[in-house]
Amino acid sequence: GAERGYAKVVWTSLEPTKTATVNVEDSEVGASKVEFQVAEEVFGVWVNVQKVDVLPAEVPALEQKVYKYLEVKHHLKLTEDLVTEGKIFFQVNKAWLDDNGLSKNNMALYRNVEGQWNELPTTITNEEEELVHYEATTPGFSYFAIGQSTAPVAGPTVPAVEIGEGAAAGEE
Repeated sequence: GAERGYAKVVWTSLEPTKTATVNVEDSEVGASKVEFQVAEEVFGVWVNVQKVDVLPAEVPALEQKVYKYLEVKHHLKLTEDLVTEGKIFFQVNKAWLDDNGLSKNNMALYRNVEGQWNELPTTITNEEEELVHYEATTPGFSYFAIGQSTAPVAGPTVPAVEIGEGAAAGEE
């Protein structure tokens, strides 16, 4: 069964074009799945996805409202040069959104790089009665925050034409 608070997978080898997957059973972690590919064959690597209750000193808190922090630890060989097609699937409880005055389109995944939080491209993939499911793409692994986005997040079926006036100027 799933251990509390984390999920770890070890691979004897990974080859390009094959997707490596870490499924996270424990909903407390925030992320439900991590996927990635590798640019070249690599042997004996691991990825560990875990919830974070207290951030280390070198990682500042995200300024926006935060649902959960998590860390994707990884073998040193899985450098940013090697990791491709990185994706993190996560979910947010609708009751938390309501409590914080946020809509489902106001959430994103952030990645911490050397103390800076970078908002990642995030989309809504699915919606249930109590949960909204998201997918974010990431160039590598470190600390992540599920938090309030700085710009509205697009859903899977929302047409992209509903932008305010002047937004399309200079796009030709």
